[in-house]
Amino acid sequence: MTKLSRKIFSRTNKKYYSSEIIASVLALVLSVTSAVWMDKITDSDALICIVSALGGTLGFLAATFGIYTLLHIRQYRRKERHFVRDMKSILTANMYGIVVMYAFRIPCQYILQKLGIIPAFSATIAQFLSGLIGTAVRVYHNYKTNIFGDFNSQQSASD
Repeated sequence: MTKLSRKIFSRTNKKYYSSEIIASVLALVLSVTSAVWMDKITDSDALICIVSALGGTLGFLAATFGIYTLLHIRQYRRKERHFVRDMKSILTANMYGIVVMYAFRIPCQYILQKLGIIPAFSATIAQFLSGLIGTAVRVYHNYKTNIFGDFNSQQSASD
């Protein structure tokens, strides 16, 4: 295994990737559920888009914090990681991701609904596409703030 691939697929990074995937799935489920629920009580496409985006965001944030904490609980107990610093960094990265995501997601879902696509499908498409954008922003910010430890010296056996 090359040195770069050991860094990319280190134990810490695999934990991060798994928390992103699980949180993204939960966000998708809550986003679509919110869109379907709102479609039953209102005809406002704009309101459906906003509530759907908020549902997905709340699900993603709760899952990200919870999963990340569970994956690193031993390191927090041994004082190898600083819980408050990690959560603050994750929240900051998520806020950057959310701003960029919403700038794309809400107009995308609104346009799809105006084109006649039902809210469940438009929410799925918008959540998926904006999720890719948001993930890229979060990963960039998390690596920039060194949330994963020293990326230059990280080794898969020592995690």
